[in-house]
Amino acid sequence: MLEVLLMDDSFSKWAVGDQQSTASLAEIKDLRKLNTLAINVPDQSMLPKEQLFESLHLQRYEVFIGDEYWGRFGESKTSRFLKLDVHTGIDTKHYFKSLLDHIEDLLVGRLAGLKNVVPDMNEKGLIELKHLVVRRNRELQFIADLVEHKDMIFPKLESLDVRYSNLVRLCNGSITERSFSKLKVVKVCLCDKMKSLFSLSLPTCLPHLNEIQVYDCDNIMERLLQKKTQVGDDNILDPPVVLFSHKVFIPNLETLNISGPSKLNKLWDQQLDGASFRNLKTLNLINCDGISNLLLFNVLENLEELEVISCKSLEVIFDLEGTRKEETHDVVKSSHLRKLTLKRLPKLKHVWNKDPKKILGFQFLSTIEATKCDSLKYLFPASVAKALPRLHFLSITDCGELESIVGREEGADGPINFVFARVTELDLQRLPKLVSFYPGTYSTKWPLLPKFYYKSFNRSWNFFGSGLLGFEEFHCQKGHEVSIQLSLAVQKSIPMLRELKLDCYKNMMAWIQRYSPDICWNELKILKLKFFHDVPLWKFIQSMYALETLHVKCGSLEEIFPYEREVIDITQRGRGIYIKTLTIDRLSKLKHICGEGNEPNPILKRLEELYISKCSSLSNLISSFTAKSLSRLTTMEIKECKMIKEIVAGKVTDDEITFRELKTLTRHNLPRLESFCSLNCVFNFPALENVVIGECPKLKLFSKQAAITTNLRSVKESIWSDAKSHWEDDLNSTVQKLYTDKLYYELEDLNLSEYPELKQIWHTQLPNGAFCKLKTVTLSKCEWSSKVLHWNVLKCLVGLKELKVESCKSVEVVFDLEGAKDEERDCVLAMSTLTLTSLPNLKHIWSKDPQGILDFPELTKLKLVDVPKLDHSSVEKFKQ
Repeated sequence: MLEVLLMDDSFSKWAVGDQQSTASLAEIKDLRKLNTLAINVPDQSMLPKEQLFESLHLQRYEVFIGDEYWGRFGESKTSRFLKLDVHTGIDTKHYFKSLLDHIEDLLVGRLAGLKNVVPDMNEKGLIELKHLVVRRNRELQFIADLVEHKDMIFPKLESLDVRYSNLVRLCNGSITERSFSKLKVVKVCLCDKMKSLFSLSLPTCLPHLNEIQVYDCDNIMERLLQKKTQVGDDNILDPPVVLFSHKVFIPNLETLNISGPSKLNKLWDQQLDGASFRNLKTLNLINCDGISNLLLFNVLENLEELEVISCKSLEVIFDLEGTRKEETHDVVKSSHLRKLTLKRLPKLKHVWNKDPKKILGFQFLSTIEATKCDSLKYLFPASVAKALPRLHFLSITDCGELESIVGREEGADGPINFVFARVTELDLQRLPKLVSFYPGTYSTKWPLLPKFYYKSFNRSWNFFGSGLLGFEEFHCQKGHEVSIQLSLAVQKSIPMLRELKLDCYKNMMAWIQRYSPDICWNELKILKLKFFHDVPLWKFIQSMYALETLHVKCGSLEEIFPYEREVIDITQRGRGIYIKTLTIDRLSKLKHICGEGNEPNPILKRLEELYISKCSSLSNLISSFTAKSLSRLTTMEIKECKMIKEIVAGKVTDDEITFRELKTLTRHNLPRLESFCSLNCVFNFPALENVVIGECPKLKLFSKQAAITTNLRSVKESIWSDAKSHWEDDLNSTVQKLYTDKLYYELEDLNLSEYPELKQIWHTQLPNGAFCKLKTVTLSKCEWSSKVLHWNVLKCLVGLKELKVESCKSVEVVFDLEGAKDEERDCVLAMSTLTLTSLPNLKHIWSKDPQGILDFPELTKLKLVDVPKLDHSSVEKFKQ
């Protein structure tokens, strides 16, 4: 006899209702020895009218009823699972009784007429159930209605997930002591009618509860536990104040996520016993706009992760005001908080509203992030900042009122030393009122800091000199002494700095000009600069002897590396800088990457990667001298430089230039690029494998002489991964083919003055399909011919929308219709706009009557300006 039947995807074509079929679900009830069953019934009409499971003694089962698939709760691995999601009435209590009596995992969806799970679905209280999910049930009012049901319910329930339902509360009536005693996880989401999760008839001690999540339940408002007050003979609800009263005791709760109740005022009662949440480790609070103070001293001790986002009224995170000295027992407790995230808190004034010195230490804090806290004046009290031995990540961004990182310590007389022994990333951005790290005399040490991102604003203070990293003591010094002392201080404070990213506004540039040449950045390998201006870049980087990667974006620099004898001599002696990766972006005034003399600039001789983009004044990239020295270059990418005409320029003393290691060459959106190099020399690329040439309409030839590309077999026409590839035996032939194909078959806007080579073929027979995509043609200041468009061209311009002819002295006729053969007549153009301006010798629009030859049915705009000799009778043809 059959004992195991697994058919979870096999009922889509079985009998429905009274239909006749070779197979029916009713056959299952005859399998009396069956102990394991897995079925998925997408249409409830497939269920037979008589009970299907009553005669079976199943030990393991997975039964899905309904067309909407849901997964199990979390990673549940129970052996008895049932999902019910049906649209019409079904007596679930009797039909599924044998399953529900022993069910471990239950998903309840749309069940018509169902008011509660217990007792309507099961009178025994689902005593074996471990996981319960309720979704999209608009008639369900309670999970359990216990007004008349006095038995124990859900004694083994571990997880409860309620979403998109009209529940009023989870339980109605008194609950026996063992009910919910194993509950670990509660999730409630988008239950707009729910006013509370439990009444106080639920025992306030839930020994195993370790996670609560409440999202977007507006009517739960201020209380998770509903409290009642006796007034006369009536029970009424107290005005909602706090989420957890002092009577709540959930000692094993580890995770609490709350999102959306906008009217919630407080999470905790002021007299809450610290043991009530003694194991709370993670608290996430999102969109709780009514809360002003968040955490009490009593619940701080074991919390490890705190995330607070978009709480519009929140003013204080750690509320220590009510802490009495006797509560601390003269012993400083240690908080276990490791991660603190604060985002979009516009009214936050204090992270700590009282210095926790001698009350609570935060030695385990490792990650702190504060973003868009617009009322915050400072982040740390001094006592906290002095004792953060495990801090490794600190990020403060978009805090408009922040004046210092650390608040002033009351009673402090001498200098304060701050040591951040493990910080490996420091990120300070868009802090317009930041004046100093600490508003007093101090010093800092960041012995392991490898990365620092600082974005300053137009504020009159210096990056180091005013004390951001602790160098205020040098203000009183003068001359060379300050430079020496500052250099030593920087090396002592941040000896391991590997990466520095600066957004350089006016205050930053003033500091750079004054101090940076004398600072030794011994370990700095990566430098990223934005808005660098007024100061020669070399003055800033000349002592960065370990520098390998340089990014420069948005500034007024005209040159990156100068050609100076001092620079050349230092570099040749082995003490100079050798850049490996150079990225230049949006330097609108840049004219040269490096200055040139009678020899290559040695600063680029170890260059491996070069990326240039959006430098609108750059006419060429490098000189031939520099090109010959780039023996290690592997990648060259130039994009969106509208004035660049060639990559390599200058004079060549040799017949060949070799890029020995170059593998990737990309040129994209360079509208004026005419060639890689116009010099009469051979270029050798023995390692070149990837070439991209996209949107370079003027690029006719790669180089005058043939380029040697031993490994190259294709050229891609754009930077996108799915771009087409082309190859025509060699690089020059391929570039020529791309140019002609683009000109004849892909160009949409054509200015004839920019393509003088078309003069020879414009009035002759064109290739088949040429200019088929042209939409706009402009002829300006061209003296090619007395006729603008000959018939052989006209018949190709089927998609032309606009024609503009201006300032052409030789033009006498616009449309030359001579030579139109009978079989070619009745040509229709889609042109809608015709503009004729400053044509002193224009006599006719047509060389002869266009009727039956050429028609413009869509022409709506005709503009004639300064055409004194035009025969206006030809204009009348447009009206016909």
